[in-house]
Amino acid sequence: GGIGTATFGAIALYHLLTFLSSTLESTWFQWLALWPAAFIPTNAIRFFRAFLSEPSIGGKQRRPHVTYVWTGLWVLALAYGGVQAARGQGTPIHREVWFQLPFGLYVFGGLYRCVLDLYLQYRATVSRVEKARIRYLAIAGFVATTFAVSDFLPRLGVAFPTIGNVLTILYLYFLSQTLFRYRLLDLHELVGKMVVLG
Repeated sequence: GGIGTATFGAIALYHLLTFLSSTLESTWFQWLALWPAAFIPTNAIRFFRAFLSEPSIGGKQRRPHVTYVWTGLWVLALAYGGVQAARGQGTPIHREVWFQLPFGLYVFGGLYRCVLDLYLQYRATVSRVEKARIRYLAIAGFVATTFAVSDFLPRLGVAFPTIGNVLTILYLYFLSQTLFRYRLLDLHELVGKMVVLG
C-alpha cells in the first residue's frame, strides 16, 4: 500500500538524485539526495513491520517511534546545511565527514534493523511457506544492504566494485514478487531466477 510506495519511492528518488549529482557534479543535487535517504530507514522499518504483522505471519504491530525522532533530527540538520550553502557560510555540514559517517550509520543501521526484524520473525513463525518467504527476504536483504554499504568504499580510497546498486534493484524486485507468491514452489523458482539474473 502507501507504506510500500513511500519506501520504494524514497529509494528510487535517492538513486536518481545521486546519479544527477555525479553526472552534473552538483553539490545541490548531492544535498537533495540526502533528503529521501533520511526517510529510507523509517519507511523501510514501517514497511517490513506491516508485512510481518500480516495474519498469516503473525507478527506484532509496532511503530518505529525512535526512528521517527532520528529522522526529525536529520531533517533539521539537512535544512541547516541547506541554509549554510545558500548563504555561502563555509563548508555546509552535510559535506563534512563527521556528518556523513553518522548519517550513513543511521541509514544503513535502519536497513539492518529491518533484516533483524525479519530474522526474529523467522524464528517465531510456524508456517513452512511463510518461514521460507521470510528466510529468503532476510538473507537477500542482508546481502543487498551489505553490498550497498560497499558502494561507499571507493569514496574512502578503497578499491571495490560498486555492485550495490544492482543488488538493491534485484532485491526490490525480489521483494515485490515475494509479497505475492504464496506457494513454496513459486518461491524456490523465483530464487533460482534471481540468482541467474544476478
